[in-house]
Amino acid sequence: MQTPASFRRIVVGVLCALSLAACATRATNVPPVAPTHTPAATATPTLIPTPTLAPARYTKLVLAHGFGSPDDLTLDAQGRVIFADFGNNGVNRINADGSVTVLARGFPEPEGIVPLADGALIVAVQGNNGDHIDMIERLTPPTYAATVIHTFANTTNLPGIDSLSLDPATGDLLVADSPNGVVYRLRTDGSDLRRIAGGFVRPTHALAGPNGTVYVADEYGGVVARIAPTGTVTRLATLSYPDDLAWDADGSLLVTALGDNTVVRLDPANGAKLATLAGNLFEPQGLAVDARGDVFVSEQRANIVIELRRG
Repeated sequence: MQTPASFRRIVVGVLCALSLAACATRATNVPPVAPTHTPAATATPTLIPTPTLAPARYTKLVLAHGFGSPDDLTLDAQGRVIFADFGNNGVNRINADGSVTVLARGFPEPEGIVPLADGALIVAVQGNNGDHIDMIERLTPPTYAATVIHTFANTTNLPGIDSLSLDPATGDLLVADSPNGVVYRLRTDGSDLRRIAGGFVRPTHALAGPNGTVYVADEYGGVVARIAPTGTVTRLATLSYPDDLAWDADGSLLVTALGDNTVVRLDPANGAKLATLAGNLFEPQGLAVDARGDVFVSEQRANIVIELRRG
């Protein structure tokens, strides 16, 4: 996120005042929003030096609305969207029929989500003000009971860990320790924490690339960077508050830019801006791409999760 915790809470409070239903306790299932999304598997793109541009036209569909500031999102093995319901302190799933299932509640401030092969979810949870602790928690189905697997100290008075991702080559979690400006590797059981690189202003997403590289959105630094396997950091692109990253099906790098409310497409080899995929969004946060190349975005201040469907 690009705003301090105090401002975010003000925004959430205003939105709650405008729509009490958005902040009320919900039943396990929420009725569908038309049109529905047919899930597809998560994208596993072939990463190429010079990507072929995806189609210029996308159709915007609203998949879910009326939740409390939806934040990071991901796709499970069935292609269903799972998102952090930040304002309601929960994690939700959008089903194939458009209904929404509340998987878990009670987190101070849920952020990044990683689905595992066994159906479990790994969630980054920002601590409450004064706690000085951010947590990585495992949610185990079918009840999605939470277990803390790792903690990070946060004495900066800044918002905590903003995202998680999975490196498919190693099976490691990539953790952007946002308040402390460091990117780590961590095993999915919470063990073996390894520093990859530091010196970022506020890294909000780390994404595995080819040949052991890691791409980083440094939100407050205003850059997208690449970390080499040696730990060398290269600045690739300057953007206005880059927040989340995702690989498109054609191998290009997609980035949500909060400063101008866009999703942009970059060449991962040199950081060149190839296109603006979507604009006029309302604080685009979470970002994911499925195997068809359809793009999923949470618009936090609009309280919606959208699909940008190709063609």
